[in-house]
Amino acid sequence: MITMLKNQKPIFWICFLSTLITSLLLFDLKVGIGGDDSEYLVDAKRIWEGTGFPNWHGPLYSVLLVPVYAIFGMNIGLIKLLSVLFILGHFAFFYKTFESIVSKEIFILSIVLISINSYLLIFASLTYSEALYLFLIGGFIYYLFKNLDKFQNIDISKDRKFWLTIGLGTFLISITRNIGIAMLMSLILYLLIDRNWKAAIYTFGSFLIFQIAFFIYRYIVWGWKPNAGGQTSKLFYKNYYNLDLGKEDLGGMIQRVIDNANLYLSKHLVRGIGLKDVSSITTNSLVTILITILFFTALWYAYKNSKKLLFIGIFLLVSIGGTLFIIQQHWDQERLILIYIPLLIIFIGEGISKSVKAKFDYGKYLIYIFLGICTLASIGMTIKRIDLDTTIANLKGDKYYGFAPDWQNYLKMTEWVGATYPPEKVAARKPFIASIYSGGNTFHGIYRIPNNDPDQLLELLTSNNVNYVIMANLRANPKQKTERTINTVRRYLAIITSVYPYKFSLVHRIGDDERSYLFKIENDNQPSESRLDAALIINPN
Repeated sequence: MITMLKNQKPIFWICFLSTLITSLLLFDLKVGIGGDDSEYLVDAKRIWEGTGFPNWHGPLYSVLLVPVYAIFGMNIGLIKLLSVLFILGHFAFFYKTFESIVSKEIFILSIVLISINSYLLIFASLTYSEALYLFLIGGFIYYLFKNLDKFQNIDISKDRKFWLTIGLGTFLISITRNIGIAMLMSLILYLLIDRNWKAAIYTFGSFLIFQIAFFIYRYIVWGWKPNAGGQTSKLFYKNYYNLDLGKEDLGGMIQRVIDNANLYLSKHLVRGIGLKDVSSITTNSLVTILITILFFTALWYAYKNSKKLLFIGIFLLVSIGGTLFIIQQHWDQERLILIYIPLLIIFIGEGISKSVKAKFDYGKYLIYIFLGICTLASIGMTIKRIDLDTTIANLKGDKYYGFAPDWQNYLKMTEWVGATYPPEKVAARKPFIASIYSGGNTFHGIYRIPNNDPDQLLELLTSNNVNYVIMANLRANPKQKTERTINTVRRYLAIITSVYPYKFSLVHRIGDDERSYLFKIENDNQPSESRLDAALIINPN
């Protein structure tokens, strides 16, 4: 062990190869059923075609996908290989950043853990922005720590390149994920704590150079205008998809943070380090409190002993705290917290081991044992999540293998629509996934029911040039078939048929169970057999 600690190169290559091999074993050629990953792909297509530019999701990932799409088209496998490269790049930056900052034992245990962690490495085969985000924050922190002295000895004439790099780095991270603005906020807060007002001003100024240029570009090229009442404002409502419930008050926001802390810390984070089964949905307030205490203990140690670890702690506090504050509880998405696993492991591990050692010399071994247990548990979890049968079937051309029947029927319907009505605009619950599997049709998303007025709902469809609607029986619980389905489209159409029972005709259906249906919006409300079928399927009552 002592010899290995003195010569860490073999450890780097072993863990680097472990990261690569585990990423490939977990490689998933399908798109996710959440839909956000497909939206990045569709946005890349829109940018290339000059028809749109993303305004809600961070646009950088979609921009980077444009040349890949331009050369290879919507080749999901090739596009996902970019994520593998980003994950490998993140590992390399993580290794180089922390090899000389933390104790050798914590360092080695941490990199071994992240090199086999399925929750982290699953991002290597997803078309979400997480892999790119990990790569960028890894690279930025590595560059920042190599040049910390330049914040103390400011010389613009000599260090113009440094300040432009700081501005560019914080800007790119901010347009990768919305929460990425935390990097800029954390750096400014770090400098203010250090009473380095001048560096804080220069940091913000260098960021503004790129941010203003980006605003001007979007305004001139894409006609973008700031929208104070846009999607961001919906985050302050009680329910993102049901604005009628109103906005959260102060007590509601405090409760949101508490609820989210339980969800993301005691459920998703604990699962992410291998100590809970992937199917576990339980939360535990005591675990949440314990993790919070451990974090702030490590933060206090960093404040007293290490400027570099202090910055990591501030970044984690702003990023995770911001996430818990802004995200509504019903989203409950593990990827929002799991991207911080590498930094959390090494930050808390180092801070607690040093804090405990100061009180009890052998106490540090408790941390080593804990990280070792997490590593063994993560290996077991990773082995359980490897699904080579699905990967092989997908590679052989069966793009539906691995999906549950509800999703198979839905995706087959979107493909049928793309082959049968390629120029038509169709409404669906998951429009971006539908666009990819249809071969490029433009889909109108039905995410919520804005009101209960049949005429207004119908007008909303016709004003968006929608001629057809897909209604699927997508499971509310993707892992289990129950009577509960995502019934937004059914309820939307049912309101219309309550007044216009013959407004839709049944065009096509797919599946013997958990069927998907395609309805056409007719110009009149005249009765016919196919229209009666449609009305009874939409609203059996």
